[in-house]
Amino acid sequence: MPYQFRPDLAPGDETRRIATEQIDRAIAELDHESADVAIHQFRKRCKKLRALFRTLRAFDADLYRRENRRFRDLAREHAEARDAAARIETIEHLIAQNPGNNPPKALRKAHAALESELAALHDADDSVRDRLRATQKQLERARHDTAAWKLTGLEWKHLIKAVTRTYRQGRDAWQAVLDTPTDEQLHEWRKQVKYLGYQSQMIGALWTAQFDAMGGTLDELADALGDIHDAAVLMQQLSRDDHGLTTRDLQAIGKRCERWRTERIEITARLGGLIYAETPKAFRARLDGYAEANAASPDR
Repeated sequence: MPYQFRPDLAPGDETRRIATEQIDRAIAELDHESADVAIHQFRKRCKKLRALFRTLRAFDADLYRRENRRFRDLAREHAEARDAAARIETIEHLIAQNPGNNPPKALRKAHAALESELAALHDADDSVRDRLRATQKQLERARHDTAAWKLTGLEWKHLIKAVTRTYRQGRDAWQAVLDTPTDEQLHEWRKQVKYLGYQSQMIGALWTAQFDAMGGTLDELADALGDIHDAAVLMQQLSRDDHGLTTRDLQAIGKRCERWRTERIEITARLGGLIYAETPKAFRARLDGYAEANAASPDR
């Protein structure tokens, strides 16, 4: 079934269905033959679940806080390996941008060093599969706990209020970035964009074409913000730890990261203006109108 509330069914039942389906998929994906892929997919599921729990904040704040904390902490247990893999992906992207497929020596050296770092991380943790199995057991407990959630009375108005809050927080973060585009501000904006992207999927059945278009733009925006974040984290890591890179190597990589960052900043400014063109009040009024139109449909 889709990661989406169906307008003709009770939101409480749909919340439980979406949660259990996402947990089941996370459990299955942790069996992937590649530990790096398993961890990456698992962390994405945690983000989707946390976006779901945010829709409950206006209805049951305690449930939201408890489950959000649970899946935040589960994801953090596997952050180190995923971050190491992400740094390699970023270097590979910088290498791919080089004309003639002849990357500068600094990028080749950094790539080799990061590959060794990831391999050492796996070698140092012989029980990686044991840790993934332990996570599966925690997910099974989380799935069992969904049966006790008290969701009677959850309505579309609660979902719309929560999505509007996400929209408002993202709009505030966007405006802060326009004033001061620091890495910290950009990262905070990225988190809100990701949550709004997932939540637009969840309420997309209110008007499929409208939310599909919005979701595509949010995905593009999140990717650009993700590139900025990954480049910043890469430079922090290369500068902090010993990777056998000279000052000149770091300067060469830093220039490429900065050029990439500038390109992505321009993209985010344009896309942010499209997504956050409305005030939160207007955004909520539009969602309320969609919900009312669906409630009045003769198919209901």
